[in-house]
Amino acid sequence: MLRYVMKEYRSPQFFILENNFLSGKKKTAMLNGNKDCSSIFDRAVVERCIVEMKFILALLLPGMIVVFFTRVVYNHYLGLLLTVALIAASVYRGYTDTMPLIIIDAFSLTVGFYFANKLVHRKTQKK
Repeated sequence: MLRYVMKEYRSPQFFILENNFLSGKKKTAMLNGNKDCSSIFDRAVVERCIVEMKFILALLLPGMIVVFFTRVVYNHYLGLLLTVALIAASVYRGYTDTMPLIIIDAFSLTVGFYFANKLVHRKTQKK
């Protein structure tokens, strides 16, 4: 559930707009006054922001998780396998729902595996 708090600039009223995009329900509440504030956030604008955030996170998180798991388990292949399992669970549950997101995840996994591989080889060369 997303919660937004917004101050209207013309009056000192504070609004709370709650949207639950997963179930499609829309609830609107206002603390002061009786105006309808459902037009404060357009549903399409909020959904576009969520999609953009998914793309940014898909670009950054899988690679970082591969490097993190590599540091934890001391094996870059196992770190990659654990991250792929997390992404597969995400696809199964429906959080990664479009093909471009899956491609960006795969690119990020590749970059993260490259850096994890460099990290492992750098540690072995020091010994």
